[in-house]
Amino acid sequence: MGSVLAGPDWRSGRLAVVITADEDDHHEGNLVLTSVLHPSLQHLVVDSPLTHLSLSRFLSEVVHASPLHQAAGAPSLGAAFGLGVGS
Repeated sequence: MGSVLAGPDWRSGRLAVVITADEDDHHEGNLVLTSVLHPSLQHLVVDSPLTHLSLSRFLSEVVHASPLHQAAGAPSLGAAFGLGVGS
């Protein structure tokens, strides 16, 4: 991570890093820790419901592609964290 955070894309704000740790215990309401790192974010906690489809939608937005299947109807992880996608 040190090399990534020291790189020019991070310093310019063109890079966001998403880290997810899923230890599914196979119970209803499983919560998954997801951390989003971006130079513009400081101690932001998002408590709106997001899923793997939210991440998929955001990745589609980053590459300017149509979201895949159910991701099209999911809330965007990028929007939830206030991360705009450049052109």
